[in-house]
Amino acid sequence: MHAESQPPKNGKSTDFTGRDRRGRWFRLTALVIGLLGGLLLAIGLLALRANLFPSTQWIYLYESGHQKTGHKYIYDSQLGWRNIPNWNATTFDQPLSINSRGLRDREYSLRKPANTIRILVLGDSYTWGYGVGNEQVYTEVMEDELLKDTGSQVLNCGVSGWGTDQQYLFLKDEGFAYQPDIVVVCFFFGNDFREIGSSQSYALDKPVFRDTSLSLANVPVPKPKKNGSNPIYYSQSDPQQLALAIFNRMSRDCHQRGVKLAVFKFGTYLDPPTVASLPSLPLQRQQDIANQTDASNAFKRAMMQIPNLAYLDMDELFAAKSLTFEQLGVVRSRDMHWNAFGHRQVAINLAEFLLRVGYLRATHNAAGGGSPLSQP
Repeated sequence: MHAESQPPKNGKSTDFTGRDRRGRWFRLTALVIGLLGGLLLAIGLLALRANLFPSTQWIYLYESGHQKTGHKYIYDSQLGWRNIPNWNATTFDQPLSINSRGLRDREYSLRKPANTIRILVLGDSYTWGYGVGNEQVYTEVMEDELLKDTGSQVLNCGVSGWGTDQQYLFLKDEGFAYQPDIVVVCFFFGNDFREIGSSQSYALDKPVFRDTSLSLANVPVPKPKKNGSNPIYYSQSDPQQLALAIFNRMSRDCHQRGVKLAVFKFGTYLDPPTVASLPSLPLQRQQDIANQTDASNAFKRAMMQIPNLAYLDMDELFAAKSLTFEQLGVVRSRDMHWNAFGHRQVAINLAEFLLRVGYLRATHNAAGGGSPLSQP
């Protein structure tokens, strides 16, 4: 026995199955479209925020002892760390300003102005200007005072803690885009060999060259871990041989582009009080100093064999003037970094050297009587 459907009393069908299905489909489609639209809008807003407010995407890094200095940087996948663009802070209570391209300098366009000589300077904390104000850094003293009549711009591309390997990678990837006529590298004999020997420096991760063929390791540089540290990789080459390989490659790359290359070294100078105290030092300390002097001399000979590279030993010029560590600011209270007077001495010596080797053309005001180069 089964029930039979009865026709509606008004004679109209009451079967809404097809209409309900179409309604549900339209509602589902509208929901999916709404969700996709919302997702695309969110992605667009995130991209806009990244462009308008890039600092929200940065990973900040801090050097050892940052509690005292206040110095900080941002993570970089190719270089390990770099300056924070548009950052204004202080270094030992002196004004510290970083421009929009991440240089501790005024704003420069990538395109070099007509009738301008561009000098691009690479280095570590000494070039970056650790402990001195913006206008006291030797690159600024050179541009604003010593070379102002030569039509020169001096771009400070130094970053605190960078080794020669990071400086070379920056030069290749970004530095040449500034169209420099001259590249100057500041080489600190005290720690630059150590810094290029591994993939970590000052507890920060960085790239490293495996050997003197300059095959690169640890790139992309891993992001810092909240707990623990990333693996450390070591170069297989002797640090001095690796440094020479980097400078040889840098010289080749500069020469191919018609760019002059100069390197100035410092970090082995002994001031008069230190020299006077040598006989009273422990014999091992005396031997260490003698070994470092021999290594510095050997490095100088090797560097002067590199074609198309002008080499300056800044320590020899400090010695010629009998400058003391106290005068230069190389004291523990300043973390052994040059003060304003020290930066001025470096600026004078470097500007005179670039004129002497013919990298810059002397003008009456730049090299004649009354020149700023002759000022103490």
